[in-house]
Amino acid sequence: MPLLTTSTSTRAESRATPSTGLVDPDEIRRAIRPTIRLIAVVYGSNVTGTLEPIRDIGRIARERGIPFLVDAAQTTGHVPINVQADDIDLLAFPGHKGLLEPLGTGGCYIRPGIEKLMRTVREGGAGSRSEHDTQPDFLPDRFEAGSHNAIGIIGLSEAVQ
Repeated sequence: MPLLTTSTSTRAESRATPSTGLVDPDEIRRAIRPTIRLIAVVYGSNVTGTLEPIRDIGRIARERGIPFLVDAAQTTGHVPINVQADDIDLLAFPGHKGLLEPLGTGGCYIRPGIEKLMRTVREGGAGSRSEHDTQPDFLPDRFEAGSHNAIGIIGLSEAVQ
């Protein structure tokens, strides 16, 4: 079920239609309030097999100027995803499921410009400026604290290709 988060860390949830297991995009539209800061959706369910209408939800989010996060854990490598056509601002995915990579790999697509709305949660040890205890202001280093799983990243890159 999609999650709409607010500026005060509260949330509003949009419930799935019982007969289909899908969220009605119009219900999301009705649930949006001025305090909503993010719309987050799990694209596909590994339990029911449903695929949420992310293109419709993305359009609503873009119209309202609300960042749209898609959890593609169950769909990456199985179902085509087009971040531009689907108006996706953030796309999170693991490497070990549909991309058949080892555990410990994955990624988060960040649409250019969205990084200005984000803050880091962990800092220090960026490969480009490891002597600093804060993150650099440039991407991708801004959100990549600590040492990287270089072998896993190479494998993930090949899997995505």
